[in-house]
Amino acid sequence: MKITTLWVVTRPTDLSVLDDICFQTDLIGLGLQFLGGLKTTEVVAAFTEREEAQSLARKLLAIHADIVALSVQKTEAECRAADEEGRS
Repeated sequence: MKITTLWVVTRPTDLSVLDDICFQTDLIGLGLQFLGGLKTTEVVAAFTEREEAQSLARKLLAIHADIVALSVQKTEAECRAADEEGRS
């Protein structure tokens, strides 16, 4: 089976949306992505089917959002603790 196009899923960042981390390309386009700065370590997976790629991308976005939320909570707790420490 000849693969002419594929769906690439990359690691999300804090500002990523689905279209940022899940895109359709061909091998030339993927090569151009690497020339443009995409690193192999940023690529999570490649699929032939859009649905599979989007499913994984949505899961990665949800996990990343949870990690960011936990990080914010931890930072807020650390700020409160430092504030209380400064008052005593």
